Amino acid sequence: MEAIRYLKSPRLRIRIDNAEHYIEQLSTVSDEALIHYFGYKTAEELQLQKDKVRGGMKTYRTTFQIFQLMEKESQQIIGSFAFHNWYPLHQCAEIGYAMNAEDHKGKGYMKEAMSVIIPYGFDYLNLNRMEVFIHPDNTASRRLVEGYGFIQEGLLKEHDYSDGQMGDSMLFALLRRAYEQTHLA
Repeated sequence: MEAIRYLKSPRLRIRIDNAEHYIEQLSTVSDEALIHYFGYKTAEELQLQKDKVRGGMKTYRTTFQIFQLMEKESQQIIGSFAFHNWYPLHQCAEIGYAMNAEDHKGKGYMKEAMSVIIPYGFDYLNLNRMEVFIHPDNTASRRLVEGYGFIQEGLLKEHDYSDGQMGDSMLFALLRRAYEQTHLA
């Protein structure tokens, strides 16, 4: 099957970067071009991604797929979504997502993106399970995933380290059969 390079929604054009393409880009293209291509705001953001690649983002058993959310009207990268910690053998992946700037939040862009990315994960990546870890205080993110049928499966104590301290994570998951029952019925 030919790889899809773009997904589309009413307001977004979503570029798909597989692991090989992403790693190649970060290794061969100029920093200035990469900042524009991936929509990074600073050289520090770019360096963080380069450090992740050097640390081994892809192994013999896990890989990732990144989606860059481009606003159709402005042609600007406004956010990203990823299937990371993707275990093709087990048909399972963790998802992560973020908007690049505060002024893009709360406008339904991520909900719109997920409406085409989630089916892509099940149909083209052959996923059976999607997982997401969310800080208990992040009600917007919880509402977003619950709207797609993700179910909370647990609370992981001191699972995440950020801003100099340990924090809990809520584990949510979406199974293919549950998605198909609610979205394809």
